[in-house]
Amino acid sequence: MSAGFVHLHNHSDYSLLDGACRLDRLVERVKSLGMPALALTDHGNLFGAVEFYEKARAAGLRPIVGCEVYVAHGSRLDRTRSADGKGAYDHLVLLARNREGYRNLMRLSSAGYMEGFHYKPRIDKELLSAHADGLLCLSACLRGELPQLVLNGDLEAALLRVPRDPRLEELLAEAEMFLGKFTEARAVLERIVASGAPSERLRARIRLGRIANRLGSYADSRTMLGEAVQEAAALSDRTAEGEALRALGAVERRLGDMSAAIGHLERAATILEDGSREKIRALVDLGAALIAQGDIPRAKARLTEAAAMSRHRTRDDAAIQINLGIVLSREGEPHQAAVAFERSAEIALGAGDVRFASIALANAVENFLRLEAVEAAATSAERALRLAQTIGDPVAVSTAQANLGLVFAKRGDWAKAEQNLLGSVELIARLDNPYSLASRYQDLAQLYEAQGRGADAAPWKARADDLFARLHAGSPTQSVPGGGRTDSRPND
Repeated sequence: MSAGFVHLHNHSDYSLLDGACRLDRLVERVKSLGMPALALTDHGNLFGAVEFYEKARAAGLRPIVGCEVYVAHGSRLDRTRSADGKGAYDHLVLLARNREGYRNLMRLSSAGYMEGFHYKPRIDKELLSAHADGLLCLSACLRGELPQLVLNGDLEAALLRVPRDPRLEELLAEAEMFLGKFTEARAVLERIVASGAPSERLRARIRLGRIANRLGSYADSRTMLGEAVQEAAALSDRTAEGEALRALGAVERRLGDMSAAIGHLERAATILEDGSREKIRALVDLGAALIAQGDIPRAKARLTEAAAMSRHRTRDDAAIQINLGIVLSREGEPHQAAVAFERSAEIALGAGDVRFASIALANAVENFLRLEAVEAAATSAERALRLAQTIGDPVAVSTAQANLGLVFAKRGDWAKAEQNLLGSVELIARLDNPYSLASRYQDLAQLYEAQGRGADAAPWKARADDLFARLHAGSPTQSVPGGGRTDSRPND
């Protein structure tokens, strides 16, 4: 454990019916780990504050007196029960910065028992506002207000509770990008570009390039990210340079220049720090690009390298699993591939990445169809479409709609198959996506050929062949992005 690390959220046996740590043993353990300070944040009370303060000081530690308070959803005076039959409240960690903060902690704790007690000693935001001086606030455990909103899927409501503090601007922009709120994210990032420090402006420009990529402004994205790579190199900021290169590789994939994409991603994977999130994602993106180029052995090696660094059941783990599923599919193991895709979707949903879960399920559809498991394919296709529509991502919607069209074709429902495939083409054609668009053209040609409609199939087949030929030749296609139905990047 780092000697600079300090635990700011701890319970002792003064957290009645909850904590089990004795203060003397807690202080002794922290001292043995070389930590300089320790916080005590018992539930709803300061019963152990004096004993904690004295023991910590005697051990040469800096004591930080705090409390994990119960904050009523409304007024502390309201005794209405919640749905679970208990008082409605959230947890909040408060730490005293100074003597005034300690006095306010005592006032809040006393008021919780004297005025707001209902199952627990509750305060409310009115009291907190009146006695906030000298206090620091943390988001608490999973029962905190922000974690509860996130767990319930209301990330936007959680964002609205984040204060507009310059130090939190980058975090806010990342969260809004994750939500698909690109206009809001761009406004935050442009403020940073206008007034931030050089390193902050550089990171903001990289994120603006990523937003342009997601919105289909590929030429603008390529320009912004290319400039960011040069700026990062001039500042000797290898982390930012690697991040910019990875994002630029994603743009080149969409533009169909696979050689450039692989070159950028190779450089990113080389310069980024081992074990970092960006290094893992660069390796995953590189694996996906190598799959698209047909170099399955190298792709598998890069994905295996990423897997060795990634934590389980994270978005990155989901990305690795879906790409390994594609490798299994290319190696002639459709059943194992379908299982891998479904597992990837569940991991992605657990990590909150709906877009990626939709892409994983779309990949599962193709493999179920190869296994003649039509109903399993239909279930995955319908679920993928629902998820994609939830976030309004046009590429994900188009992919899911195309796969649903293939399911209808397998059932012999040609009208619905044609309707879904044409709708998919209409969506993807607006985005300049050569891999995806060529795949859709090919699907339509095969659909018409299966019905004996050769004349209808011919123009779609010619378009698909032309695009694929240009892509395989490594010719950039400025008119369309390269992802393909099996586009499997964790995030752009």
